[in-house]
Amino acid sequence: MSISWWAEAAHASNYIYNHFPHRALGCTPFELWYGHKPNLANLRVWGCLAYVHLQKDQREEPKHGAHTRLCTFIAYRD
Repeated sequence: MSISWWAEAAHASNYIYNHFPHRALGCTPFELWYGHKPNLANLRVWGCLAYVHLQKDQREEPKHGAHTRLCTFIAYRD
């Protein structure tokens, strides 16, 4: 990835950092802030290939067009 994606890489790194336990805290920063444990099922490797679902109005052919688009994973949704 080029240098223009460093901000997204830093954001993803911070997201992961806040979702894992810290020795000094005894729990995760997410848990301290929200009061419950974070869901780690959505963690992905930054920069990996990902498929994004396309809504019907975004497809080239609404009925038989491709339902997904190949992309690169760069950020977590807050």
